[in-house]
Amino acid sequence: MMDAQEKKRLEALASYQILDTVRAEDFDNLVKLAAACFDTPVATITILDETRQWFKAAIGLDLCETNRDISFCQHVLYSGQPMIVNDALNHPDFAQSPLVTSEPHIRAYVGVPIIDSDGYILGTFCLIDHQQRTFSPSILAMLEKFAYQAMRLIELHRASLTQASLTSEVTRAYDEALSAQQTWMLAMDATGDGIWDCNIADGKTYFGPNWLKMLGYGPSEIAGSLEGFKSIIHPEDVERFERIAADYLLGKSDKYRAELRLRCKNGEFKWILSRGLIVERDADNHPIRIVGTHTDISHYKQLEETIWRQANFDYLTNLPNRRFFLSSLEHEIKKAKRHQATFALFFIDLDGFKQVNDVYGHEIGDKLLVRFTKRVSSVLRDADVFARLAGDEFNILQTHVQSREDVIALANKLQSVFHQDFVVAKQHLKLSASVGIALYPQHGDTTDTLLNAADKAMYQAKSSGKDQWCFASLEGA
Repeated sequence: MMDAQEKKRLEALASYQILDTVRAEDFDNLVKLAAACFDTPVATITILDETRQWFKAAIGLDLCETNRDISFCQHVLYSGQPMIVNDALNHPDFAQSPLVTSEPHIRAYVGVPIIDSDGYILGTFCLIDHQQRTFSPSILAMLEKFAYQAMRLIELHRASLTQASLTSEVTRAYDEALSAQQTWMLAMDATGDGIWDCNIADGKTYFGPNWLKMLGYGPSEIAGSLEGFKSIIHPEDVERFERIAADYLLGKSDKYRAELRLRCKNGEFKWILSRGLIVERDADNHPIRIVGTHTDISHYKQLEETIWRQANFDYLTNLPNRRFFLSSLEHEIKKAKRHQATFALFFIDLDGFKQVNDVYGHEIGDKLLVRFTKRVSSVLRDADVFARLAGDEFNILQTHVQSREDVIALANKLQSVFHQDFVVAKQHLKLSASVGIALYPQHGDTTDTLLNAADKAMYQAKSSGKDQWCFASLEGA
């Protein structure tokens, strides 16, 4: 028999109207990003209803749903806590599960609950591997951020349904009683979104109280016109807004939906989701009036930026990570091919860094890496890319190289940086590095050939006594 708490949870789940909905790009992109970040073949956003687990989004999984009573995720629901299974074949609760012994052959699993603002668990965000694997506590912390993002997307889904319903009601109200215009405007404004009403012929625009409040403006502080609205759009977004609006009004797209940055009264910019609907046309079917809403999505955008940084930047040094660097290298190769340009790839391996960790501890070692990256960054240009691949290995992409002398000059600057003492926790530490350098296109014209050439040059520098740099052609300083 269903207990009262489960009944309330299912009622909360039903209110989001998310079950059995069609695939959505935002959800799909989130599981793809999770699979790439954690290097797992499978990632899912799983919704748990009364009898089944249903996958709102999944990568690496052919199933759409399974019975809830055989699911791993049900254990997360019961406990209310994240769960890690490093080896399902040797786990007393899961060794005989059909999800382990047959498709999808789950061997390792980590799942965290997706929790709404009232504390109800709607489902889980999961990672699955087909091999035995140890998931660290740090993975749980990052996966919880993905679960939080999934919950925000579910909330946006419900809000969009509410918005569509409100817009439909407003349109019917307008058709039935134009004289009641102020009544429905106030009702719509009460939902919390900011409303606007634009006369297309002359551009006169009404901005509702919540619209103004959202941006910090008082009555009459923004001109009641389309030009007044455009004056507070971020300069980089104006052209996109005009294109999206024109496509909708000309019938080239079936909806008006634009994410824009709007300038608040205090000078800061907020991300706004602007949506609208044509509610009146002339005898020739040309649109003459459009109404819509603005929703503050700044928090969503900030979270999106956080997840992107976690996927592309090193947590300790804030440098680009391997993923970001390889993407930058591929982009630079394409650009160099188009313009017949040259660039240099530096492969840096710190000499004897392990001894620093062994003698002084990893905390001192981490602080040393941070000081090291700041010093190196100080001699690079904004156009150069400095990345941490792993541990004490780094790459530099020196762009816009005019001659071999430019590369040599940077290599010598780096050596001078390495030779300066680093003071960390009152300890004077010395640091040197072996550096390999490959030039495009002389030493390679693909990502793999350039990285291999620079790597070999670095090992040549290390085998020649360390604390030096070496070109891939084995010509060095």
